[in-house]
Amino acid sequence: MAEQGDIVIIVDLLDPQGRNPKDRACVIVSTPEQIAVGGPLDVVAITTVLPDPLPFDHVPLPWHAQRHPRTGLNKRNAAVCSWLVAVDATRIARKIGHVPRTPLIKINLVLELLRAEGQP
Repeated sequence: MAEQGDIVIIVDLLDPQGRNPKDRACVIVSTPEQIAVGGPLDVVAITTVLPDPLPFDHVPLPWHAQRHPRTGLNKRNAAVCSWLVAVDATRIARKIGHVPRTPLIKINLVLELLRAEGQP
């Protein structure tokens, strides 16, 4: 069963412009209550295309070239909180890891700020 903070591969996720469908790593950001109810899961996509400096909506996640033991990520990356998508759980190809507590807290704080600004 999916949990908040799980890093999963979502099948055929579109880019922010609604194009280029491909399997993409994402962080589940739905609350435990939302997950228990069922229905679509809220996820934020993970990108390896990183602007310098990172915008505030990009939260870096731990990685290691031989795959991080906790996140499963093997490239420099960031969760893009403004790239929030609701997906059906059947589109999860597999779980690859879990976001540690500190970056997950930051992701949730950035999502709150974006919502306060009227985004996503």
